[in-house]
Amino acid sequence: MLIGIGLGPGNADLLTLAAVKALRESKKVYVPGKMAAELVAHYAKAEILDFPMIQDEAELSKLWGNNARIVADEAREGIVSFAVIGDPNFFSTFSHLRRTIEENHPDIDIITVPGVSSITAQAARTNVSIEGSFIVSDGSPIRTKIILKTKNPEKTKKELTKEGFDEFIYAERLFLENEKVTFDVPQKGDYFSMLVARRSKSMQTSQLRGKLYIVGIGPGAIEHLTRKAENALIESEYIIGNGTYLDQIAPVIKNSKIIRSGMGGEIERAKKAVELGKDHVVSLISGGDANVYGMAGLVLEVAEKAGSMDIEVIPGVTALSAAASLLGAPLVNDFAVISLSDLLTPNEIIERRLNSAAEADFAIVIYNPKSRSRRHNFAEAIEIIRKYRCDDTPVGIVKSAAREGETVIATTLGRIMEYNDLIDMSTIVLIGNSESRLWDNRIITPRGYQRKYDY
Repeated sequence: MLIGIGLGPGNADLLTLAAVKALRESKKVYVPGKMAAELVAHYAKAEILDFPMIQDEAELSKLWGNNARIVADEAREGIVSFAVIGDPNFFSTFSHLRRTIEENHPDIDIITVPGVSSITAQAARTNVSIEGSFIVSDGSPIRTKIILKTKNPEKTKKELTKEGFDEFIYAERLFLENEKVTFDVPQKGDYFSMLVARRSKSMQTSQLRGKLYIVGIGPGAIEHLTRKAENALIESEYIIGNGTYLDQIAPVIKNSKIIRSGMGGEIERAKKAVELGKDHVVSLISGGDANVYGMAGLVLEVAEKAGSMDIEVIPGVTALSAAASLLGAPLVNDFAVISLSDLLTPNEIIERRLNSAAEADFAIVIYNPKSRSRRHNFAEAIEIIRKYRCDDTPVGIVKSAAREGETVIATTLGRIMEYNDLIDMSTIVLIGNSESRLWDNRIITPRGYQRKYDY
């Protein structure tokens, strides 16, 4: 268990009895700085964790993740405290630490012990009695409102909803014997009540400006989705994609509005994403990596014509990476990636590239082996390659990688056409070169997936 402890404004006499009890009962106490360590020293020995004030987001994320791991590892073994000046829930380092632990270590139970906040301390020191509403701000947009003495909470909720607040918690008689905390906002409240109203992250962002994410969601299995892609999908008000890909990411879709389309229709999807992305947070999903035979190029072209807007491309695991992994066939030599789709490239150019890659002894990776229009014949492509390769050249065929219907076949160039009927647009074909060895059956077959080795 992890306890976030508020130490108050800095005077040891203003620690609460609950804070002192928690410090004494903790097997380990962490603090973010020297001042907090000196306050804790009256009751426990504290270890200072470094939280430097830097602007590099990647470095910050790495530091937060490392500190969260240190605290979480200890918290699995017993009661651990993280003590901060003021209150752990107001403008506090603990809030960031808590969020990081909840994201990366969800098995850790977390509670907080409130402390005297700087807001209360200044009222005492300046002899200022606050008898009405007041605002406390660090200059960032207002995401939370707390309404005290909410005698008509249901009515208040309706008014706050019009202002863009969409998350509500009703609380009554906190820390007393008849305490009540609920997400169900009642019609009536009492004198010792409060209503906490928050704008969800997607709501908050959309009010500031629009944003378009072009998200590479990986080859198929939800496990291949990156954390960055997951966060973008959770944040988005709209998610646009074809039905297969939307089904793939269904477990992480929360409150987003879904816009479905079938295979094809890329231009329409791109235009819709750009249109919505000007005023809303939108994710346009692309299988594999958005930059490799994905949606990024088309969307950026459409967006350029539409004018300035905020776009971020999020990379994903490519179908090639998944295929090589499933085959146990890492590409350690030069290779060429060629799409046989004549919707992307004219037929004569495809043939010229196949000849050049095969003659140069590159390993060859074929995407889209069966074009939608079928003007280009997969058998013809193989015959071009066979002019330069012997029949026992290793070949890998991976269909529907990392998703339902996955089929992995390790064979040879001389036998590849035996599987011509199996190969379709969802297939990746890897053809070795003179340095390639036959790929052996060392991979354990996942349950429900089909593999075949036939050398």
